[in-house]
Amino acid sequence: MKKFLSIAIAAICLFTMVIFVSCGKEADSEDVAALSNEIFEGLESDFNTAVSILANQACKPVDYSDGVDKNGNLLEIDGGWYIPLVEEYDTADEINAVLKRVYTEQKCGALSSKLFGEGGRLKEIDGALYCEAGDIVYTPFNLPFESESKVSDTEILAKTSVTYDSGDVPFEITFKNENGDWRIDKLTEDGREVDY
Repeated sequence: MKKFLSIAIAAICLFTMVIFVSCGKEADSEDVAALSNEIFEGLESDFNTAVSILANQACKPVDYSDGVDKNGNLLEIDGGWYIPLVEEYDTADEINAVLKRVYTEQKCGALSSKLFGEGGRLKEIDGALYCEAGDIVYTPFNLPFESESKVSDTEILAKTSVTYDSGDVPFEITFKNENGDWRIDKLTEDGREVDY
């Protein structure tokens, strides 16, 4: 009888421990999901601004017809066509300030290099920045995030998708905590890192 009672108590203890562990894991997963969505919510406004700059959407309006831009914003520079950026983002300092509010230092450096480095997409003329004429396609990813995992105390991987006419494509965002602030470190669409 004592042996049976000992086995029963051990089984109850084991069952209780399994419940606590699985509840703890579920709570951790829910905490990470909430944190991921909360982090992005805090970055979303600046992220949208950064994407508009990176996708050539922060330019002055062009009204092109009969070979002429009626607004006078479309300029030919070095054999290519360029449009000035709106005043809020027409200097490298203003653009870099937006990027730093959204991305990690490493990601900022990579994006800044693509914009301002040798052969970069932006040209400076008389102290103002111009972008190449033509949109860069950006399709927003779906929110809220579908799943999240805590890679470490300073890194979270959030997974979602981008919806195209042909169907959904996997999309991942890596958030990193730098100096106490969560920033976007990497964005990957269908396994390929994207430039925004």
